[in-house]
Formats: sequence, structure tokens, C-alpha cells
Amino acid sequence: MSLDTEAIRAAHKQLESAVRTLNGCSLEWHLNRLLECKELLLTKYAPFKVGDRVMLTATPDINQKDSWGWMGAKHFLIRGAVGTVREVDVCATGFRANVEFDDESWLPDFDSPSQGIKKGVPQPVSEKHVFGFNERHLVVVPTVTVPGVPK
Repeated sequence: MSLDTEAIRAAHKQLESAVRTLNGCSLEWHLNRLLECKELLLTKYAPFKVGDRVMLTATPDINQKDSWGWMGAKHFLIRGAVGTVREVDVCATGFRANVEFDDESWLPDFDSPSQGIKKGVPQPVSEKHVFGFNERHLVVVPTVTVPGVPK
């Protein structure tokens, strides 16, 4: 791919115009303000933080048509399921968290006596996944501290 000099000049003029529209401040300045605002939202106002223990407030509607990728998780993504927040983000609909659930497992559709696998009996996963939920689906689980016992 070769560089089109005229296209670069045209893009440069458009960028200059955009920067003037930003009241003389650089695009970098505006982007840094936006990132600072996002960081403030996540650190000061998010209902949960990375590492928090959370619980599902309701069983999500997991069905073949709309959420086929989660069908294998339907048996453990239920109201009351507990997990650990691994990532927090914010979007137009509120705060979101990627959660790693304690009881993640898979349901085999076969028997394998030599491996100790029985059809329909949950099996532990070798590597856990995270599942993204909006803040309205999660509540922080209070931690209980016992004096003299480390966390």
C-alpha cells in the first residue's frame, strides 16, 4: 500500500479543523480528560471493584436463540451464584463487571467411567471463564472478618 500524499494532506486539514472545533485544545488533552473521567467513575462510583465478591441477583434468561454461547453455563449461572470481579467497565447502560464464578463447571453428555465422568453430573473446568453482567444483575457479597484471622 503506497502513501497517497493528497489524502494525507486532506486528512491533516480535517484534523486541524476538528482540533479548532475542540476550542483550541489538542485531541490528546480531550482524550486524557475522558480517560480521567472514566477512571473517576470506576474508582469512586462503581458499585463494585476488581477483586470484590459478588452474587447474581436473578437467574439470567439463557436460551438457545439469544444466548447460545452461554448455554453450557446455564446450570451454574443462577440466582445466588457467587464469583469474583475480574474487570469493571462503564458504558451507556451503567457499570458492568466481568465475573469469574466459583462453581463454574461443564455438564457432560456422555458417560466415561474410566475418567469418573457421568452424563449430566457437573465436572470442574480446567480453566475458568469470565461472564459479563450489568450492575443491576449483581450485588456485592459482604466479607466477614474475624478478629485475629487473616483474610
